[in-house]
Amino acid sequence: MTNNLLLTMKYPLSIYVLWHTNNYQGFEYANTIFSTFSRDVQHPLQRGIGIPTYFISNPKHLMETINWEEAEQTCILFFIDEHMIIDDAPIKWEQEILAVHKHCHNNQHKTLFYPIATHEQASQFSTKLNISNRLNLYDFKSQEKEDELLLQIAFKLSTRLYPLKNNERELPVTVFISHARQDGSNLALLVKNAIDKLRFGLTSFIDVKDIGKGENFEKEITNAITESIFLVLNTDEYSSREWCIKEILYAKQHYCPIVHVNATKNHTKRVFPYLGNFPSIKLQITETGNSNIKEIIATVLLETLRFKYHKKLNKTIVSQSNNDNIRSYQSLALPPELLILNQDNQKQLLLYPDPPLGNEELSILRTKKPNIEFTTPMLYMSQTLIQEVYNENFLHNKTIGLSISENPNLVKGGYQLFDHLHLQDALVEISRYLLVTGANCAYGGDINYSKELSFTNILSELIASYREDYQDDITPIINHVFYPISEFVKKDIHIRSKYKGIIDFKFHENPLTHPFSDLESPEAAISLTYMRKKMFEQNDAQIFIAGKIRGYKGLISGILEEAYWALKYQRPIYIVGAFGGISAALIQLFEGKESPLIQEDSLENYQNEHWNQKYTTYQKYAQELWQEDKQMLNDRIHYDSLSKFFDNYWKQNDNNLNNGLSSEENQILFTSNNLLEITRLILKGLNNFFNPNK
Repeated sequence: MTNNLLLTMKYPLSIYVLWHTNNYQGFEYANTIFSTFSRDVQHPLQRGIGIPTYFISNPKHLMETINWEEAEQTCILFFIDEHMIIDDAPIKWEQEILAVHKHCHNNQHKTLFYPIATHEQASQFSTKLNISNRLNLYDFKSQEKEDELLLQIAFKLSTRLYPLKNNERELPVTVFISHARQDGSNLALLVKNAIDKLRFGLTSFIDVKDIGKGENFEKEITNAITESIFLVLNTDEYSSREWCIKEILYAKQHYCPIVHVNATKNHTKRVFPYLGNFPSIKLQITETGNSNIKEIIATVLLETLRFKYHKKLNKTIVSQSNNDNIRSYQSLALPPELLILNQDNQKQLLLYPDPPLGNEELSILRTKKPNIEFTTPMLYMSQTLIQEVYNENFLHNKTIGLSISENPNLVKGGYQLFDHLHLQDALVEISRYLLVTGANCAYGGDINYSKELSFTNILSELIASYREDYQDDITPIINHVFYPISEFVKKDIHIRSKYKGIIDFKFHENPLTHPFSDLESPEAAISLTYMRKKMFEQNDAQIFIAGKIRGYKGLISGILEEAYWALKYQRPIYIVGAFGGISAALIQLFEGKESPLIQEDSLENYQNEHWNQKYTTYQKYAQELWQEDKQMLNDRIHYDSLSKFFDNYWKQNDNNLNNGLSSEENQILFTSNNLLEITRLILKGLNNFFNPNK
């Protein structure tokens, strides 16, 4: 596989959500959009669409902040409220938005500018901006706003994945409404009428309305299914009707997007076994006639979008691999099932959407189809070469450390691409693939470190979920706990019982001869260093993401100290720069640049009497424990010496990190905003480093 895979690859879609920093409702909408169109971080095993989705609530350098070249289609969702209308910030939204709007107008074939008004005075935002095509959310009741928002965005985004027709964006998709006439005809007509009223260009097909008398019924049905989104109205009689069974089998065999509506009222004698492996939504109709038909149509549009997005993404990934050793491959936009797999015995690579299936499902598929290698785009891209035997457990028995903490400056002064939600998402995606490729995940520090971001909770929930599917193949998180925190956790029955089998606590002893409890003391700082030294005796590699520069308990930032010890122990490291923080500052040191963030923090320390007293006592303990003289200690604590250490390492390794990635690939990892690319590079580097001959 070429080393340039994904370095120049365009994604099918990217989304930018823009709102005024004082518009708290805008932030809530942004979170909903992220969870719907990218991933739901709180449910890591659910299959999101995976569209890169970014947040912007600070208009500074707006045109430059948006990466117009990342995707084939760039979609700008612009929320207008009272704060946006009366904007008294130094950098005005109006002037920045006008530039974005002009760019989108001049590049309509690959951009979408979609204004969304949450206030009736939205037209007052700018006299120079024509926003007549906006969505007026204020016209809808409170409980309807979110459904309408997702419905409209799903439609707008779906159109971007189809070619232009008559110079207008249309959605050339038909919804085939599959139903049992005995008890589903009225419901089918209700859905059809709702689709027709939307005027989206979305059409519907229903046999009693769309097949003329005297025409070949079976031919008309099969032709319509092939070109449609297949909507199952599963009433009590549905599974017992022969034509319903034929329709759904035909839809599956032709890889049609399918959405299931559970419309049963009483019971059914037999649930048709192939009514699965696609989204399902419960029909809700009240006595007053209100229903969730609009939500059902939104689900249809979302499935249309997901299906088209993944087919385009997989095609791009394979076409850009330039790998002459690739065997025949099949690309799916949904998880594999036996019914939809090729019936011959040809050796084949099959790509299906992330995340990976559990072992129980995979074992059934592999037993029935031993010549097929089942993999996801992420696992596929992490392999340097696809060989006859696909090495999916390439990190077996390797311990990979995660150095991650929040970056308080991430949203300071307004969002510019990322929220802490994106940081949590990165933790989920990277950890997921470390786990399923056989790695042990290690995390150092207090289990209750971050109440807001709850990294430990996220990791533990991921472990708990995957252990059900992978059983003994998924190992607990290794949590290194330094003294005196270790003593507290040992005595906390609630924590230890809660995380039994999920977290493997490594309780580090007190390195000193006397007990202490003050976490701000020099003793605690030396205990942290002791834990980190022990940690890197066991860790095989380390990943650094974000990180705060203030509020650490040691003498320097934890991530900075961990990077130092990782290299001292000759461990490969991977640094993600997109989320800023100390990790981004660390990149500057490697590249021989000054890091104002670290430099300022160091200067404050040197001028702080309390820090100097702490340093003097710490030095005494370091001399006793590790025979470190003052110069050795300065080399790993003081800014100038640390800068020289990281810069020298970089130069001695030909401007690289000796981590299985090329210098060019490390530069991409340092700067990339896209999680798919970030995760792919980390996995590829680890695979290359630990399996250099494969």
